[in-house]
Formats: sequence, structure tokens, C-alpha cells
Amino acid sequence: MENLPPSTHSAEVRAREALPVWRSIVLRLVFFYFALTLVVVVVSLTLLRSSQRMQIQEKFGITRQAIAASTAPYVDAEALAAIRTNADAKRPEFAAVRKVLERARAQNGLMAEEVYIVRPGDEPHSFPFVVMLQERTFIGDAYHPPPQVLAAYQDVLSTGKPARTSLFVDAHGTFISGLAPIVDKNGVPVAILHADASVDEYLAEEQMVLNKLAVAALIILLTILVLGIAAYRFMRRRVQALLRGTHAILDGNYEHRVQMPGSNELVQIGDTLDHAMEKLKERFEMLKFLPKHTAVMIEDRARKGGVSLDVARRVDVVVFESDIRGFTTLSEQLEPEGVIMMLNTYVRLQAELIEAAGGSIDKYMGDAVLAIFDGELAHRRALDCAKEIQAEVARRNEDPQFGREVHIGIGIASGEVVMGNMGSENRMEHTVIGSTVNLAARLCSAALAGEIVVTRVAHHTANPECDVAFEVTEAIAAKGFADPIECLRLARGETGWANAPSEA
Repeated sequence: MENLPPSTHSAEVRAREALPVWRSIVLRLVFFYFALTLVVVVVSLTLLRSSQRMQIQEKFGITRQAIAASTAPYVDAEALAAIRTNADAKRPEFAAVRKVLERARAQNGLMAEEVYIVRPGDEPHSFPFVVMLQERTFIGDAYHPPPQVLAAYQDVLSTGKPARTSLFVDAHGTFISGLAPIVDKNGVPVAILHADASVDEYLAEEQMVLNKLAVAALIILLTILVLGIAAYRFMRRRVQALLRGTHAILDGNYEHRVQMPGSNELVQIGDTLDHAMEKLKERFEMLKFLPKHTAVMIEDRARKGGVSLDVARRVDVVVFESDIRGFTTLSEQLEPEGVIMMLNTYVRLQAELIEAAGGSIDKYMGDAVLAIFDGELAHRRALDCAKEIQAEVARRNEDPQFGREVHIGIGIASGEVVMGNMGSENRMEHTVIGSTVNLAARLCSAALAGEIVVTRVAHHTANPECDVAFEVTEAIAAKGFADPIECLRLARGETGWANAPSEA
């Protein structure tokens, strides 16, 4: 994980991060549609209530205004001037006006308390009652109308035209009134004829209908919520199955399969992931055939656009080469299966120790292994790795697995090499070439069984604390090199590693 590029690493962290439930896109969609439905229901009920009230207001307002307007002209304004107190209820003027109101009530099916006459009083916003149909009269009692009724009064008195009120509430309930002016012989409004409609019963019926609709809407909302939560759980299980598939890819677990029943888009995604994991498993198996430095190159070049033959660079590395001494003789003495088994055993041994030391195997060449070490303490790691290989081979020779001892020679050189891609566009190899690689091969050939031949420069770099003066060096004439190469021939003795006398 630490070697992943930052973008890949952050993507993996996001993929593995446990998302809170409230951040689920499915749950968000569920609650979005729930909230949207709730808003639609609330707005619809509000508009319906407003519409019903408007209809009630129009229905009763128009009829009451018409009643008031058709009755007011029959009221004698001079007769009203004679009516001031309850004592005037026995006057013929009161009886005459009351007869007009009674006729309007009877013709329009009104209640006795729904038709009456008021007039402006001496006090502001006060309108005393003048004529009414109740048996117990209340002539002169002041009526202080609600604001919306007062505004209608002022409109009637100022324009002299009939009007109607909006819904208003007073101590006796909720009403709509039709108003008409009663004018004197000069055409001046002196009183207002009221034709009221009590709408409490209608409003109660309206509220009952709204309540039923609200209950039905609530049931619908709860159904949507329950179905939404069920859909969320359904989707969450499938999304988690897909996430487990992506996590398996991140973990390199290409045996994992997304098992998802049904036939839908998510199932198709799951099937695609399964197919991708099969392909990735094939690619992963191919990685076993790639050196580490080749895999690093592919990863780097893939981010930049792709791998091509133009990849090449000069680098300073330590080149390690080993091969099995007397391999031809051994292969003749063993069955073919035994040859392959023996070869794989000792190649695997070297590969594991090289990789543990941070080296990268460039290639296998029959019984030979070519590896490179770079980075910090590359010389020390390469030399220590070579010593561990020789020590492990010696230990196995104490009880030979194949009935014969196996010995390895190792050559180590350091310097600049060219690392690049070679071959064709359809088949290429990322490898190292140069004189340092050739030198490591020559030193490997010069190494006897169980020996390590390392250049003096590489050995001193690996062990800078050693006194060069006490190193017993050997000048090896390497093919392809004009001058002999100063080297150390190391062998493992009873007291540890030391210079070995040349037997070449």
C-alpha cells in the first residue's frame, strides 16, 4: 500500500471508508422524494383549503350581497331616523322596517339573526343596531365590527354601493356578510343593511374533508417511506456486494466473485466486475514473470500514457549474477523431472533471498540468475544477500536433497547501466545492458563453487569501514575489458567470510 501513487492510495482509502448511512445516495433519493411528496401534499392541502374557503366566500358573499342589495331600497330611511331605543320597537316605523326584513328572511330562507340594520354611531368605529327580527330587541346597542367588516362598512358608506365581506370571526362564530346602503331622500347613506351567513357548519365540513385527505396523504407518505427504506436496504445490500468486489480487487483477491441474484443494471455491473477479476487474475499471474523494476516501469509509464520501446535511462546499480557450478554434469546424472525440480529449488532459494534484500531479478538464464540492486545501501544489501545464499546452499549440502551437493558461484559488480525496453512492439523486455552487466557475468564465471567474486570498488562501498590496505585483491582479466579488474574472492570458512586464494 505504501508504494501506491497518491491518487491510487487516496482512491483506495475512499473506497474502504465506511460511509455514514445518511450519506447513502439511495437513502438521499428516498428522503428527497419523501420530502418532495410531503411538500406537494402540504401545498396541495393548503391550496385546496384556500380554494374551498374562496368558494364558500364567493358562494355566500354573492348571495348575501344580492339579498342586501335587493332589500335595502324598500327600507324607509326617514323611518329609521325615528328609531333610537328599545322603546321605539312599538312604533309603526319599526314595524314597517321589520316587515321588510321579515319578507327578505322568508323569501331567502334566512335565520332571524342573519338580517338586521345598523347605522354609524357617535363614537368612532361604533355602529348601533337599529332594526332586527329577534323577539327581544336591542336597539341602540353598539356593534364594533372586526377590521375587515369595518373596511367594508366604510366602503359602502363612502361609495353608496353594495359590498360583501371576507370571512370574519366574532364572538358568535364565523360569518360572511352582504352589505347594502340605506340612503335618505338626498341619496346619502345613513344606515347599512346586513345579510349574514354563518359558515361554521360549512367550515367544519370542509375541515372534515381536509382531515380525511390529510390522513390519506399521511398513509401515502408512510407507504412511500416504507417502500423507500425497503428499496434503500435492497440497494444497499447490492451496493455493498459491489463494494466488496472492488475491495477484493484492491486486495488482489481475484478469486472473489460478486454473487447477486436477479437481472438488472447492478447485476450487470457485478457480472462485469467478476469478468474483470478473471482478467486481472490472468494479469496478476503474468506479474510473476516480471521483474520488480519492470513492474515499476509499467506502473509509471501507464500513468503517463503507455509502454513503448522509447523507454531508456542510465542508472547506477549493483549487478548480481549467479549460476550453478557443474550444472551440465548434474543435469546428466538426474532425470529430466529431477533436473527441473533441482533447478527450481535453488533458483527459488535465490529469488526469495534477493527479493528479501530489496533486489530485483532481471531474468533467469537457465541455471543462472541476473539481479540488480539499487537505492540506499545497494552494495551492502547485494553482498549480504550473496553471503546468505552461499550459507544456505552450504547448509542444504549437509543433507543433499537430490543425492548430490550443489554449489553456486556469484559475481557482483557495480556501476552505470542502461535500463530500457528492448524487443518489438508486440513483445518487449525491460532489462539492463552495459559493461557492468558484462563484468558481473565475467566475475560469476570466475567464481568457484561457494565463492563470491566482487569488485574491489563494490566491496569497499559495501564495507567502507574496512581498511583497503588489508584487503587481499586479485586482478582478474575479464573478457571484453582491456585492463584486469581488481576484485576480492570471498569464501565462507569456519571463522566466517574471508578472502579465498585464487584457484582459477
